[in-house]
Amino acid sequence: MGKLTVSTAPANQARLWLNLSVVLVGPFMTVMDMMIVNVAIPDIRREFGATFGEAQLVVAGYGLAYAVMLITGGRVGDLFGRRRMFILGLAGFTVTSALCGLAPTTMTLILARLLQGLTAAVLFPQALALINIAFTEAGTRAKAFAALGMILGLAAGVGLVLGGILVSADFWGLAWRPIFLVNIPIGLLAILAALWLIPVDAVSTGQRLDVTGVVLSSIGLGLLLYPLVEGPDTGWPVWSLAMLGVAVPILAAFAWHQHGKSSRQDSPLLQTNLFRNPSFTIGVVLALVYYSTHSSFFLAYVFLVQDGLGRSPLAAAVILSVVPAAFMIGSIIAGRAAAEKRREVLAAGAALVVIGSGTAAGTALLGAPMQAEALIPGLLLLGFGRGLLVTPLFNTILADIPHGNIGSASGMLSTTQQVGGTFGVALVGILFTTVLIHARAAGAADAEAYGRAFAAASGYAALMGLFVLALLFCLPPSHAAGSGASRAAAQWQKRWRPASASPESAAPSPSSSSAEDQCQ
Repeated sequence: MGKLTVSTAPANQARLWLNLSVVLVGPFMTVMDMMIVNVAIPDIRREFGATFGEAQLVVAGYGLAYAVMLITGGRVGDLFGRRRMFILGLAGFTVTSALCGLAPTTMTLILARLLQGLTAAVLFPQALALINIAFTEAGTRAKAFAALGMILGLAAGVGLVLGGILVSADFWGLAWRPIFLVNIPIGLLAILAALWLIPVDAVSTGQRLDVTGVVLSSIGLGLLLYPLVEGPDTGWPVWSLAMLGVAVPILAAFAWHQHGKSSRQDSPLLQTNLFRNPSFTIGVVLALVYYSTHSSFFLAYVFLVQDGLGRSPLAAAVILSVVPAAFMIGSIIAGRAAAEKRREVLAAGAALVVIGSGTAAGTALLGAPMQAEALIPGLLLLGFGRGLLVTPLFNTILADIPHGNIGSASGMLSTTQQVGGTFGVALVGILFTTVLIHARAAGAADAEAYGRAFAAASGYAALMGLFVLALLFCLPPSHAAGSGASRAAAQWQKRWRPASASPESAAPSPSSSSAEDQCQ
């Protein structure tokens, strides 16, 4: 089948970018809902009389369900179609958002958040897959992933600020509930647009869902992540350590089971042959390390600014919003970089993450008296570096994944992010608490004690940034786009070919075919 690139037909190109704008609604909603609920937790506790543990489950339950089902969510896109599962994910996320907003008790809210996390796990991997198969040229694909990075940064910033605004405004006496109900009109409009704009994509034929793999991965990840979420606040009781111990053999059994099915080409949940691709393997490790600093840094910041410096949640959110703002700028710049410069862009991003984290740590240690606004320079550098790093990292990891496995690869990447984030929160939480207790014992005032604890958390982020920088030099050299997904993407894009398209515009691409053959 001939290949139609997005640059050959202006009308086709415009439709692709319209399609992208719809696809990006999914990541925007899933990330925004991770951030927006944090501001509302005090009000939720007051209305329901919830315990601290129950309130924590409102936040953590979403992320836990999301992380546990991401591999499965990505694979169902391979099997049943990314467009279909994207729309079903949008519908499920919209319905469960309504359930969250209308929840009458703490327990129903927790259950609704768990269901919302499951639907997010279906939704997010489809967005990565749809972007990867729709944009085949190096330049346009980089711009598409840059747009994704910009949206992720925007979603984080909007979640922080919008949550404070909606809770403070108390629209119609609904208190915190609009933070969930706002998803309903967004989701409905996105579903209608997706039905109109996103064409039906090809699916893997003769494949079936690996139910055993779903069970093993879900149980193993649940046993791994739940104690990491709850253990630090409960003093690491015996049950939490036992769950971690049991998780190891179950995840090992999952890996063994998936390798066997992959060797037999028997519809594995996760195609282990993906790890023969050095870009994918190193990229997954990079994502694991990098995301261990992501949420943990924000958590340490919130403790410093709100508890240590006595600032309001909205003030803390406004100051922190410079991170997603700088992230968006970095994403745009990264998207405009040439493919052969991708490694340099990644390295520059990692270096700025190290410098920004170190600057924030130095500010917290040396500032006397400490002012939250003094953290802004370090936060700007950190956000800008993250934008340069994350955007081309997605592109690099997924560039050469065969079309039939792109959903599975996207789910694995997203799962790695969540596992890294959860592990980082647990580890940095222990580090933060330990330093805080020792500083107080030494007679430090609250602002100084929290400053030292935040500096320790920022130091961890800087150290992991150095590790990421070292790993980047293990990546293979950048190469031109022409991935294993190219032929399937060309078939998908052909649905948009204008009737007047010339035969020349649809000429076969030998380089694309050879890349496809090599990947297969």
